[in-house]
Amino acid sequence: MNPASVNHKRILLSALNWGLGHVMRSVPLLAQLQKQNNQIFIACDEYQEAVFRKEISGVEFIRIQGYPFVFSGKGNFTRDLLKSIVSLDRMVKYERKWVTEKVLQLGIQLVISDQRMGFRSRKCTSVLLTHQVHLPLMWWEMPAQWIYGYWLSRFDFIWIPDKKGEESLAGRLSKTKRKNALYIGWLSRFSYYHVGEKKYEYAAIISGPEPYNFQFFEEVKEQFKREGKRTFILFHRAKEEKIGEVEIYKEIPTEKLTKMLLSSKAVVSRSGYSTLMDLERLNVRGILTPTPGQSEQEYLAAYYKKRKVNDVVQ
Repeated sequence: MNPASVNHKRILLSALNWGLGHVMRSVPLLAQLQKQNNQIFIACDEYQEAVFRKEISGVEFIRIQGYPFVFSGKGNFTRDLLKSIVSLDRMVKYERKWVTEKVLQLGIQLVISDQRMGFRSRKCTSVLLTHQVHLPLMWWEMPAQWIYGYWLSRFDFIWIPDKKGEESLAGRLSKTKRKNALYIGWLSRFSYYHVGEKKYEYAAIISGPEPYNFQFFEEVKEQFKREGKRTFILFHRAKEEKIGEVEIYKEIPTEKLTKMLLSSKAVVSRSGYSTLMDLERLNVRGILTPTPGQSEQEYLAAYYKKRKVNDVVQ
């Protein structure tokens, strides 16, 4: 099964509440599925719903709580996740039961989970949307990969938003021989078009989980202020204001944001995978700073540096 073959179905989708990357990369997939005469139900928290509503219409929303991530902000991702393992396991079990209930109540025929490992049901076809089939682990952490592999096997299909070979953005993270896995290409809400003048020296897209997103926002804001050149920052948690030559936005419509990004000499961001797909689609130079301690972003940043596609700041 691939996205192009899904027609006239009742679909239930949910995206992981880890920043907004999972929400944003779901938008172009949802738009495609709508064009194919599918009825869409989105399960999300209040914050995600507010973002979805700005990007897509004609869908129905159902409230479900996000995963209980709690991070210290000190770069100890593994330790922080281990501290949350009991509550995370409880949430995975809860959402499996919750999804099955909604499948039966709403007549759902296809469930799509963007990296929510418990968002599936045996009562209908369940698809996992992920670029990460392999975790960026050291050899002593391989038991985690075995557990992750078991979770992957519980889905009927895996849709990988990447391309094979030299065009791959995820490198070894997305490589797989699983028979139920399909590369569906990059997912980005943006479209490239030529913009002549570069009005901004830098643009910054702030994303990721708290409190790392706030930390990155403050770092970038101070750096831009010191630069003294025209720049802008997009951060969904920020207060909209202008400080000298620095324009700070809480939200920007996609059409306007596309033009602003194309009018920037470089984009400063985390090396989250959804951001990388956007940079690739827009053909914009990126200056990437991995979230401290997040091995996936550290790998993606290093992989990009090796490919010499973007400049990476460690």
